[in-house]
Amino acid sequence: MDQDSDYYLQRAEVELTAARSARHPAAMRAHYFLAGFYLDKAHGPVGTPAPRTRRAVRRREEPEGL
Repeated sequence: MDQDSDYYLQRAEVELTAARSARHPAAMRAHYFLAGFYLDKAHGPVGTPAPRTRRAVRRREEPEGL
């Protein structure tokens, strides 16, 4: 890993430690959010899956007289 990645991983660890010791839920959430941000910076964001396309569905033709 390069120096930037090492720095971001170190920052993520600090934020995770702060999140675990936070007393207020909003502070805990903020620290986990920042940890995720730093992990994304270190490793790159996880790719989002391609959007699912709806396949055309062939409808059966109803027999006449029904």
